Amino acid sequence: MDFQAFDQTQGKGHRELWKNHCYFSAAIPTDFWHLNHLGTLKDWQSELMYFHSGQSYAAAGVELYAIAIQRFEKSINSNEPTNQEIKWNAYVRASIAFLKKDWDLLQTSRDEIALSK
Repeated sequence: MDFQAFDQTQGKGHRELWKNHCYFSAAIPTDFWHLNHLGTLKDWQSELMYFHSGQSYAAAGVELYAIAIQRFEKSINSNEPTNQEIKWNAYVRASIAFLKKDWDLLQTSRDEIALSK
């Protein structure tokens, strides 16, 4: 499958497994697909794949939070424009903060997202 089919199409790729609440079962093929397509993905697509992998590990259970956090950290866009309408990095930091129970960082990230609207 190409990126659009695997990651962005309802009922296909990892989304089919999510629909059935098979979160860990979605994480493994997401990582596998991502690794097999690294050379063909744009940076934003790779960041999104890391993020979706992180979501899958996080949803699979607290014992996998460390892996989820690692994936989320890899989804940070080091070149995010300051005038970006959607504050991607703040959203990612909020996800990490939630898993770490870092309520101060969660609030700061939430405020950054809210101010961007």
